[in-house]
Amino acid sequence: MTLVELSAMMVVVGIIALGMTSGAQAVMLHYQTDTVRQDLRQYGNNIMREITRELNFAQKIEIDGFNGFSRLKLYESFTDLSPSLTISCHNQNGIEFDGQIPLNGALKFPNEGVFRGNG
Repeated sequence: MTLVELSAMMVVVGIIALGMTSGAQAVMLHYQTDTVRQDLRQYGNNIMREITRELNFAQKIEIDGFNGFSRLKLYESFTDLSPSLTISCHNQNGIEFDGQIPLNGALKFPNEGVFRGNG
């Protein structure tokens, strides 16, 4: 094998390796985006199910603005003066019921984990 053949082979192998690496990176990027999107979609569906459940129990609902976010105040009966449940949004914790994470902390906003910049 001559030096010209060896250098041609190295160039071809380098181009193939570069193409395979670029393809693998594109696949991983789409996988990362899809994983995070799926977690957020599941969180949104679960939160909406809980909010709908609470809305069905309430007899009176008020919409209130607080710190730039809207919040819902739910009353058990029409004559109550203080809300039985306040649903609000927090920029780090997501949706909160009376300042707590719903379902005793089980329904936490998925801001930590793989492909989220911190793990």
